[in-house]
Amino acid sequence: MHEPQLTRAAVISTPDGYEVCRAEARRLRAAGAVRLVTPSAALKPGEAAGFRVGKAGLVRAPPRDGKVIVHFGAIPDAEGWCAADAARPDADLLSHVRPLHTP
Repeated sequence: MHEPQLTRAAVISTPDGYEVCRAEARRLRAAGAVRLVTPSAALKPGEAAGFRVGKAGLVRAPPRDGKVIVHFGAIPDAEGWCAADAARPDADLLSHVRPLHTP
């Protein structure tokens, strides 16, 4: 697998530093990469832990770092759906779910 060779500072840079990341992506694609995996620039280290549902309700899962995966081209066996976009449920999603009715 082709992995970006960037410093943490480059990965979490401001928009002024994006060209370094873009140049690295171009280099990797030219070398044949079809998938890139890199640490999330948006999440702080350890904050991609999420939660587990237990008897006591939601319990924080162990810390882990977030990753961003970029895949170039089609992934024939991949399936999924958009649950939200811009922090809102996708309009099409709502037609596939049952409304919550409370007594």
